[in-house]
Amino acid sequence: MIIAFCACAGLSLRANASNLLSTVYPGATLEKDAQSNFDSVTFYTGPMASKFEAGDGAVVEGRVQSALYVTDEGRSVLEVFRAYQRAAETSLYEEVYQCGMVDVCGGVIPYLFLTAGYSGMPNTQNFQYALYETMTETGAIETVAVLVLARQSSSPELLAPYVFVLSVTSDSVESDLELLTADQIAASIAKRGAASIYGLAFETDAATLLESSAPALDELAAFLSINETISVLLVGHTDSQGSLEYNTELSMRRAASVRTDLISDYGISGDRLSAHGVGYLAPVSNNTSPAGRALNRRVEVVIDE
Repeated sequence: MIIAFCACAGLSLRANASNLLSTVYPGATLEKDAQSNFDSVTFYTGPMASKFEAGDGAVVEGRVQSALYVTDEGRSVLEVFRAYQRAAETSLYEEVYQCGMVDVCGGVIPYLFLTAGYSGMPNTQNFQYALYETMTETGAIETVAVLVLARQSSSPELLAPYVFVLSVTSDSVESDLELLTADQIAASIAKRGAASIYGLAFETDAATLLESSAPALDELAAFLSINETISVLLVGHTDSQGSLEYNTELSMRRAASVRTDLISDYGISGDRLSAHGVGYLAPVSNNTSPAGRALNRRVEVVIDE
């Protein structure tokens, strides 16, 4: 999902969770940062109703991190903001909302500083704001706001802009997906002809199963052991990130990896198992949100009649 290292318009990116939080504009310095293991943040998802009244917002709970940077003098707000937009796109963040200047955003979006526990921020009309969302390599959802604003509204072009980044990482979407027992696998197959196996975790962009896949494999193996006369198709499915050709091949390799583990670790006969991959051709949800993509990433068990 997230690209661990990248060179984007001279910006420095650190590996893993919150690429945007650790993005540093050339010459900028960190003035303040903070974090909390668990808290609640309201992000702006639309223009403010008025200067002192919030408009549309989304409440997100999780691990909260924030950073305040000061850039070099002579940089414009828009120049710095565009660099962060490019960094977000390269790191596969999805833009949820974006606006600029007080006449478009309505009211003063920089009040986001105050809700995050920062004080003394300039009451400026010259700013750019964007809200992003992504899924981390562990399946957690990160919501991050980027706010670039002038330090003085009277002469913003002469003073270095502030960059404020606020990130909230929530629990893994994958953890909310139902782990089917052997009996539930059988019931699903009897009802709709297939069973969706979630909880199979793979290395990013690879087919190697992680140790956390053991509970899902245990139940699938138990189902096959109880129903020892049937053969099944193991059909890999992916989300739509990347080309169809790439995802079809990846889904095939992942299904094959499940087949290999069932044979080697659980003693299931290979004659009863065949691996297939269809990429993102058969989604069960949308591919426009992390939650939807998590539902689409699965291995389906289909009876081979």
